[in-house]
Amino acid sequence: MGLLGAGSAPPARECTGLSDIFREVEEEVRKDKAQAFAKKHGPWIAGLVLGGLVALVGWQLWQQWQQEARLELAQRYGDALAEASGADAVAGLGRLETLAAESDESYGLLAGFQAARLRAEAGDLDGALTAWDRIAEDADVPQAWREAARLLAVQHAIGSRPLAEVEARLDPLLAEGAVYRPAALELAALAALAAEDAAGAREYLQTLNQLSEAPPQLRERAAQLLAVLDS
Repeated sequence: MGLLGAGSAPPARECTGLSDIFREVEEEVRKDKAQAFAKKHGPWIAGLVLGGLVALVGWQLWQQWQQEARLELAQRYGDALAEASGADAVAGLGRLETLAAESDESYGLLAGFQAARLRAEAGDLDGALTAWDRIAEDADVPQAWREAARLLAVQHAIGSRPLAEVEARLDPLLAEGAVYRPAALELAALAALAAEDAAGAREYLQTLNQLSEAPPQLRERAAQLLAVLDS
């Protein structure tokens, strides 16, 4: 038994040695393959990684620039509005109009609305209507802003402009499905009353009173005006 035990040990060491050799060969083959792959595809991979990093850094810089630009617009808008509401109203109005002309972002649009309001309050109805019309006719401005500009223009034009001109401004807002249709119907009725067109006013008010999507307070006012007209 001792001889058998002693004789069985060398083959085990031999197998272990062969395993180590095979492992070393496999490692060398893997290294060679890795080096060949890196040599063949390394520049392309490096370029891809570099391009991804550049894109990431560019996106972060763009986000930072956007934030800084918005903060700058907000600061300019606040300063101009404060100036327009203070002692130097003319200079503030000019700064608001400049901001509105330079930017179509939200603060630029707000500046345009405020400039039109200030002109109307100062008695410059022509300038105010021109400003609101400019917003309403700008295809790059969101639809809700454009319709709001039309409503404001009509509100200030009633009684000061011919009925046909007022109705032309209101016409896009009176279509079925228009967001501001209830308010537009009420303004159309008021414009007709201002022009002494009772029949036209009654027609607008009846439509508004039967409009299910109209806010309750608008329908109530329409019913009250209809009662006055009928009496």
